[in-house]
Amino acid sequence: MLTGLRAMDTNRPSAQLNLVEWAKPSLSQKKKLKKIMDPRLQDAYPITGAMQIAEVILRCLESDPKNRPAMEEVLGTLQRVSAIKVKSKDTDQPSSAASSSSSHQNLRGQTHSRHTGAGAGSRVHLHPRTATARAC
Repeated sequence: MLTGLRAMDTNRPSAQLNLVEWAKPSLSQKKKLKKIMDPRLQDAYPITGAMQIAEVILRCLESDPKNRPAMEEVLGTLQRVSAIKVKSKDTDQPSSAASSSSSHQNLRGQTHSRHTGAGAGSRVHLHPRTATARAC
């Protein structure tokens, strides 16, 4: 979701074949996280929101399922992050992370979404290249 990369990709260098193993060490530090963020976002995202999502990702990767967040919590985090305002580099006007995400998703001409059981009308927009990613 943050990197724009597939979970497994045999076309990547051997150290990066498994996205989780490669990215996990970068998820807890802002400077490292910025280096693995999808370059197509062109820094048009709130770093605080990216860090919040990275924290949830790390919790989803916990080996003990009891320590993983419920999907309702994951959805809540994604919704809060999508409401964070970011300054647009072009206009210096605040825009929402959701609109930055939407334009990022439209780079490929498609938007992927998945309904959850977290309430009527709830939607989670997934990254176009990782739309098949599983829940925590």
